[in-house]
Amino acid sequence: TDILDDQDLVNTLDKCKKTAREIQGRVSESEQMQNKIESTRKKYLPVATRGAIIYFIISDLTLLNCMYNFSLEMFLNVFKTTVFSLGNSYLNPDQEDVVLEFNFNTAHR
Repeated sequence: TDILDDQDLVNTLDKCKKTAREIQGRVSESEQMQNKIESTRKKYLPVATRGAIIYFIISDLTLLNCMYNFSLEMFLNVFKTTVFSLGNSYLNPDQEDVVLEFNFNTAHR
């Protein structure tokens, strides 16, 4: 018998081809979304890095003198003030130094 004469087999193969195209489309959409997420994540990475540096600097000040004891709440207030004051400019990689300088200036007030 001829394989092409088996209508059930042909229908099943057509369904498989259609499903494969749908899956390929979804994979493509998923890759695009993954690239978009990665791009957005990279924008926030400098701010997160600077925030971590500032946190550990403030945290380690107690090693110099017990008088320099700051709470996490104080750090969060400094960091939030910085982020909200700079608006979207903190997402610009050229503005990293501005974020760092603003954080230190705010902490010293």
